[in-house]
Amino acid sequence: FEIGDGSPGPKAAEPCYSAAALEKASETAWHNGHLAGLQEAAADNNTALRTTLQNVAVQFITESQDVISRAEQSAEAIACLLLHTLGVAFPILCAHYGDAEARAIVAAVLPMLQHEAAIGLRMNSQTAVAVAPVIGGLQPDLAARLQIVECDTMLPGDIHIAWHNGMAERNATALWQQIAEILALTDMLKADAVIGETVNGE
Repeated sequence: FEIGDGSPGPKAAEPCYSAAALEKASETAWHNGHLAGLQEAAADNNTALRTTLQNVAVQFITESQDVISRAEQSAEAIACLLLHTLGVAFPILCAHYGDAEARAIVAAVLPMLQHEAAIGLRMNSQTAVAVAPVIGGLQPDLAARLQIVECDTMLPGDIHIAWHNGMAERNATALWQQIAEILALTDMLKADAVIGETVNGE
């Protein structure tokens, strides 16, 4: 062991900072703190802005879907109204123009059947009166081979022409049934209901 002489050891040097250095350090610390505060505030603002925009986007999408849904429902309602109106007007139009169309069919079809041995015509009695002038204008040998049957269960204007290998007809009910079945494929009409309305005239 070494034994000292009891004298105190050397003192540690005390730090020595100038006033300028202390001021500079203070300014640097304030600047860093201020910058950190601005960055934190900016991050908070960005987060709030992003959240707000997301909420607005979700609300916009929801409102857009509601508007589209209401527009589709309105368009479908208008289309159904128009189609039901057509369903009501269709038999009226068929009856109004039926006799003229029946005359046109007889005038176009019968002359092409001059070599047929027998030709059958079935129609409403009202329609039979309407097509009588056309039949009267046919060649006598062709007119003699016609077998006319009046059937009042048929709608006025409807006519059925039959021969050995074929037939031709005007059938308003069958035509509307085909139209209604096509429209029913789009879910815009209930085929059974519309056909029933047209047939029953309700």
